[in-house]
Amino acid sequence: MQTDTALQQVLPKLQHITQSTLWYADENALPILEHVPANPLLTLVTNRYDIYQYASAKKITAIFTDFDSNDYPQQLFDQIIYRISKEKALVHFLINQASQLLTTNGILTISGYKQEGVKTYADKLKKELSASGALKKSKNTYTGEFSDINKEQRLDDQQYLTLRKTSPKNNKDKTFYSKPGTFGWDKIDNGTQLLLETFRSIYSDLQSKPSNVLDLGCGYGWIFLNLDEYNLSSITATDNNAAALLSAQANSQLINTPTTIVASDCANTIDTTFDLILCNPPFHRGFSHSKELTDKFISVCYQKLEKNGAALLVTNEFVTFDKKAEALFSKQEVVKKDQGFKITLLVK
Repeated sequence: MQTDTALQQVLPKLQHITQSTLWYADENALPILEHVPANPLLTLVTNRYDIYQYASAKKITAIFTDFDSNDYPQQLFDQIIYRISKEKALVHFLINQASQLLTTNGILTISGYKQEGVKTYADKLKKELSASGALKKSKNTYTGEFSDINKEQRLDDQQYLTLRKTSPKNNKDKTFYSKPGTFGWDKIDNGTQLLLETFRSIYSDLQSKPSNVLDLGCGYGWIFLNLDEYNLSSITATDNNAAALLSAQANSQLINTPTTIVASDCANTIDTTFDLILCNPPFHRGFSHSKELTDKFISVCYQKLEKNGAALLVTNEFVTFDKKAEALFSKQEVVKKDQGFKITLLVK
């Protein structure tokens, strides 16, 4: 995994904690977590289930939540450490929250790259929230400590915690619940839509009609929201992201098929096996593609399928499953290519 120098800049603070510390740990945090020791003064808050599991296994006090402070310990912190997130609404929300959770002389440390907007966030801290502090540059990374943040002023965070009924820009005919913090929260992903259309076209050709389905990496739930027509006995939907799970739970109430929402890192908390897996892996969502990640999803599909069960995955055209899938599955077929995506059918 490529080194994140913004994370490296805050690592020493996390390794040598002498005062009460809150660490906002989103998806960026995983590469340095192995180097952070457990400390009774450290509380890690994360919206990623894999980070929560890893931290808990290391005996670090960890909380899995969509950064809702109602889930935190009821205390103030002397320092809050935050390597900024990709999404502006979340960054604004956590800066606003930090102003409420810091002690009188508490310090918020932020770190990030220029292209991520860290200089803009620092300017907003000083100009809009009257904070004291400044960024320091180290190679391509900026890190700064800020204190005396105005508790009465707020940055625009789009009411980050609020679930809202959404009509996506590319499909105004259907509404569902979603929120910032979920991948493509206010639109329908083209790859996911292609997956659904392909499944509809090949459904009649399946040797046995599926009864129970796993929506692996469900996001807010667009896949399972479109499965009522298949008369399934049950749907299980899982995701690694807390915001996605909140949206999915609300959307599961909009369909007739019994649907269970599960927090999980690539289905690692699910013991059930399934007739069908539908999956849009995060290979084209801003994640670096790697053979390790591809193999992980292929292995999970094999483990979670019943014999003769099928998995249908959408990926970028360049993603290959190669010998891993050939060794595990009786059938591997690319059944559709369109818009730079491909749909692969795997049969156990």
